[in-house]
Amino acid sequence: MKKIITINTLYFWENDAEMLQEIYRVLRPEGTLVIAFGKKEYMKHLPFVMEKFKLYDREDFINLTNKTNFELIKILDKKEVVKSKTGELVNREYSIAILKK
Repeated sequence: MKKIITINTLYFWENDAEMLQEIYRVLRPEGTLVIAFGKKEYMKHLPFVMEKFKLYDREDFINLTNKTNFELIKILDKKEVVKSKTGELVNREYSIAILKK
């Protein structure tokens, strides 16, 4: 594989560093991995998150990638106003990380 993208799956990886290393292993040389995830501060207020999710902020993710062979190219921090399931407007904060083999 030359490009891999994953959105909102990072929270469920039981051993996040091992999972990233496995992705690194199957990625072709010069391949790109893009991971999008909700920021910890935003996610911890969602009622369905509780203890089932492992939450990340920028520093957590940088520490995670430092345990792997990936080169972290950049992390884009995003914010958008969205309507929640209850109908209220909320500021959704998330990050998009770009890694290179």
